[in-house]
Amino acid sequence: MATQKQIELICDITRAAAQVSIQGTYHAFATYSGHIDGLCVYAYQADGEYDDSKNMMPGWSTSDRWISLQGQEDESDKAACDLRLKTILADVRGLLDVDDDGVPV
Repeated sequence: MATQKQIELICDITRAAAQVSIQGTYHAFATYSGHIDGLCVYAYQADGEYDDSKNMMPGWSTSDRWISLQGQEDESDKAACDLRLKTILADVRGLLDVDDDGVPV
């Protein structure tokens, strides 16, 4: 089960994916599936088709940024999930066009 910190990271990832998509260079998707307690993040070039996995951006398929939050038995499992979520968040934010101060444009 996800911790409060992990829920906040999932919200941050979803927000960043929306910002990426709004900018128009990429279509970013962040899908949380409550029935399996998992998050999947993937992306397409905005100028391309996105009807199947062959058109996804290289390195951004549905299996590249997938995480299950089930089975966190101890603190090291939770820390590993936290780190994975933070990495995914950084990856998504890396798709953003930002100004010199790092603010999305």
